[in-house]
Amino acid sequence: MVRILADRLGATPVQIAGNRDGEAGRVGIVCGSGGDLVAEVAATGCDTLVTGELKLHHACEARAAGMAVIAVGHHASEHFSLAAPGARLLAEAPGLALVASARDRYPITLL
Repeated sequence: MVRILADRLGATPVQIAGNRDGEAGRVGIVCGSGGDLVAEVAATGCDTLVTGELKLHHACEARAAGMAVIAVGHHASEHFSLAAPGARLLAEAPGLALVASARDRYPITLL
């Protein structure tokens, strides 16, 4: 699942923390920096959290909760989520012009 997710989002590198051996099960998604919501997501019964960024203590919290966290990078976690709000804006505001940037690029170079 992680490789498919990374490929579809164009995410490299991908961080995995917590329970990596179980099934993905119920998956929660928090775009951007959602690592600080590990406890809240775990409380909803999710087995896996997909988010953009993850700090060390949030990774430890996920492991303690028996939950997996997949951090795909801040940009990758937000980039895919723009289509739905864009479509809603267009539906609610007739005549609105909405243009996606052709220059949107991940701003950090990974070595």
